[in-house]
Amino acid sequence: MRIGIDARVLQEERRGQGQYLYYLVKSLLEIDKDNEYVLFYNGLKGGKFAFDLTIPNLRQIWCHVPGRILKKLWSYLSWPYIELLLGPIDIFHHTMNYNMTHYTPIPTCKRMVATFHGIASPQLFSAYTYRNYKEWANIIASSASIIIAVSRAAKENFLEYASFPEDRMRVIYLAADPIFKPIEDKEFLRTCLSRYGLENKKYILYVGGGEKNKNLKRLLQAFYTIKTKNELCLVLVGGINAAALQDELKAVEERVIFLNHIPHADLVFLYNGAIAFILPSLYESFPLPVMEAMSCGTPVVGSKNMGSWEVLGEAALTFDPENVEEMADCMIKILRSERLRVSLVEKGNKKLGLLSWEKTAKDTISVYEELK
Repeated sequence: MRIGIDARVLQEERRGQGQYLYYLVKSLLEIDKDNEYVLFYNGLKGGKFAFDLTIPNLRQIWCHVPGRILKKLWSYLSWPYIELLLGPIDIFHHTMNYNMTHYTPIPTCKRMVATFHGIASPQLFSAYTYRNYKEWANIIASSASIIIAVSRAAKENFLEYASFPEDRMRVIYLAADPIFKPIEDKEFLRTCLSRYGLENKKYILYVGGGEKNKNLKRLLQAFYTIKTKNELCLVLVGGINAAALQDELKAVEERVIFLNHIPHADLVFLYNGAIAFILPSLYESFPLPVMEAMSCGTPVVGSKNMGSWEVLGEAALTFDPENVEEMADCMIKILRSERLRVSLVEKGNKKLGLLSWEKTAKDTISVYEELK
């Protein structure tokens, strides 16, 4: 088969859906030598392809038509078909959520697979309404032959907004990059942490964005209630606008460290150096940082509202993300109890054995095979 894949998200700094696509394609190319994969990129000026151009069963095509023009054509005319831009294909895979701004659905004459990553409540985003979400989800429902959901939570999330046969949905879990693992050489780790001024610091780590759904204001409020008990720091990694957190930062800013645009490979050092990892999001369908932290042997504290727990079960200490006191209490527990930290790491190691990008890729190929 010749499988077209929407790779536009790889043109940006990779987060969430971009990481999913990168590791999915990387693993597909490693285990599948029979099918040919054709990646679609877009932008007037062109850019850098995500993968080596010499891979035999991979083609990467850059469409030099401005995205704003294609968006209008696709939205209002359902044209041009992706086959006119990529050449003949047998299946097309939309690998990221559609939305009203960037990733407009791409029309195809062939059968289409769509990956759904879950969406936070429209109440968190003033630009959109519940009706917008329903319209958006039903575009997917009307154009996809099969929908891949990254968790059961994501599947239920989708069915809340759109009518779609459940027997045409497949839940395929994600995994952590194999680079995330414990670092036994503590002197090497200390040297690596020194690049970021963290070599002698005791800290809780957050990795992610600064969107409202990430719940960082409550995280800072919870951190304020425990900061006087020890010399603990809170390290926030990602594209986070500190100005948007100004009110909450006033009381804790001397203990909060912002690290933007950390190379992906360096995250392994930050996870390894942390006493714990925290993810306070109001909703996440299957967040990769949770698995990255666990893979590094770092105990995890996280919101109850995450699809990760379908697989990872009791391998984390969880809290109600809207309850600041409960969030703070979980942080205190994990700081005070080495036994708890060790127990969570052991449970995480057992659960992570169920997940791998190779399995994700094999399950995705099975979906492609269904549509032959």
